[in-house]
Amino acid sequence: MDDLVLVGGKADLLGVRVELRRFLGDDLGLRLNERVTQLYRSRSGFPFLGWRVRPHSLRLRGATWRRLRRGVKARERAYRRGWLDEAALSAAGQSVVAHLERGRTAALRRVWVARSPPVVW
Repeated sequence: MDDLVLVGGKADLLGVRVELRRFLGDDLGLRLNERVTQLYRSRSGFPFLGWRVRPHSLRLRGATWRRLRRGVKARERAYRRGWLDEAALSAAGQSVVAHLERGRTAALRRVWVARSPPVVW
């Protein structure tokens, strides 16, 4: 098990956490990472897989945006040096766009495209 989100009332979630801890430890020999196992109020949102999840929105976290930009620039450099072919560069770009389309990122994508220098083939 890697990442998991449970939604419910505080009392229910505290009970589920106790049962989950028992199941993971007794049946699977695993344990929860207490540093990141947290309860959040839904209106303030919570970090999950690079996004800030709120009741009616999904916003990209700043660190995730910076990591995506660095990855794109690295792939563009690899392409210019001949280490990456056009198909792999295109697939990487499509993957980033698909990831960004999951949340409220239309304005962010427009700014990114406007500021990005064209790739010199």
